[in-house]
Amino acid sequence: MRFTLLALLLVAVVGCTRGPRVPDLGGIYNEAAQELSGTPDRNPVIVIPGILGSRLETPDGQVVWGQFGRGSVNPRTEEGIALMSLPADGSDDGVRAVGVIDRFSLNLWGGLGFQQAAYENLLKTLGVGGYIDRDMNYNPSDSVDYGEEHFTCFQFPYDWRRELSESAIALHAFIETEREVVRRRRIGLFGAEAVEAAGPIKFDVVAHSMGGLVLRYYLMYGPTPLDEVPDTPTWAGAKYIDKAIFVGTPHGGSVEALRTLIEGKRFAPILPHYPARVLQSYPSMFQLVPTHELWRIPVGARKDALPLETLERHVDMAERFHAAIRVEADPPANLRQYLFVADAIQTADKLGPDLRTVASAPGDQTVTRDAAILDRDPGPLLDSPIPWDRIQFLHTDHLGMTQDPGFTDNMLFLLLIQK
Repeated sequence: MRFTLLALLLVAVVGCTRGPRVPDLGGIYNEAAQELSGTPDRNPVIVIPGILGSRLETPDGQVVWGQFGRGSVNPRTEEGIALMSLPADGSDDGVRAVGVIDRFSLNLWGGLGFQQAAYENLLKTLGVGGYIDRDMNYNPSDSVDYGEEHFTCFQFPYDWRRELSESAIALHAFIETEREVVRRRRIGLFGAEAVEAAGPIKFDVVAHSMGGLVLRYYLMYGPTPLDEVPDTPTWAGAKYIDKAIFVGTPHGGSVEALRTLIEGKRFAPILPHYPARVLQSYPSMFQLVPTHELWRIPVGARKDALPLETLERHVDMAERFHAAIRVEADPPANLRQYLFVADAIQTADKLGPDLRTVASAPGDQTVTRDAAILDRDPGPLLDSPIPWDRIQFLHTDHLGMTQDPGFTDNMLFLLLIQK
């Protein structure tokens, strides 16, 4: 009897401590994926990565970001600093984004190395839903039948160093190009008459972290430079997008970005420290800082900082960017806006004069819950200028969100089933 009770107790304990169960996404969504694959009006998906998520190269093929370890750019040398930094006047340095980093690879001396998944899991999840990415070698399992395969998933690489309205302009050019790719492919599969009857080609978009800020600006203003942004959103980008899925996007900023701009950053324990003067050359980094903290950058920048006039110009652009995306305006009827936000980790919310955390709030270790939602009211009721159609809460960290079973399951539901 005693043994039986002990065994039952052990089973109960093991059951309670088991990790999260992963749903059979293929079994759940296979039928919906097959049905949509056979139609000419299925929205393709665009994936927009966050900061550091795109590989950057010079015109002659030298990797600025995306190759690590032996042969990579060393930010501790003047040559490396010059290569990674943007010109002080914001002009084009010739560096181009050439692809999304779906898997992080580090090459060490002696032929050793390791890999870590970045957006690979997200792309494979989309593959389960029948969204085939032409840029990724994905072998579907035997249990998933895609029907007529065609290009339905596109990765948007962008230079995450540059001011975010520039990336929104690049996104528009990317959408125009891929719309034509989709149109030609659909005509080959279904015929010109069926494609014409299906109506204009639109996209659904999944954007992580900084990528969500690019998407937010694009939805509201399309390919409009920040210097020309109107007082009222035109919703020019929403003309091409039906479902916008934001994942851990810092709509209200992140104080971690402030700390990074003043102190520099080591992005991984085995990577070198990237000095503040490199990161301060990126206007986009300032656009990640909460607006009420932007004043600290010119004041708190250390001796290796950029000239004061450069810092002030970047602060001004960040303030105008945040003012633009916070304008309260009704979106067009076709647009659906969904948010995935994590709130299980106490996350820095306020910094003291020495940049140490003095207040925390629920978040994902990088972005607080309120900052992602853009909740302007500290009270119990939601007060956001963004009329969210749905908010889904996760219990993981910022980098783990795209791999979380709660995210992958609900993302496919929103894309394949939710009207």
